[in-house]
Amino acid sequence: KWSDDQRRMALQDILAQCNPRQLAYARNLLTKKYLYCLE
Repeated sequence: KWSDDQRRMALQDILAQCNPRQLAYARNLLTKKYLYCLE
């Protein structure tokens, strides 16, 4: 199981390879998903 830091690093790695528009979209999607999961 991954720690939060490892997961965050992996996400940043993936997001860094996207273009800005994809990045904003993916980040919004992931943020919503994460916030939803955390509640």
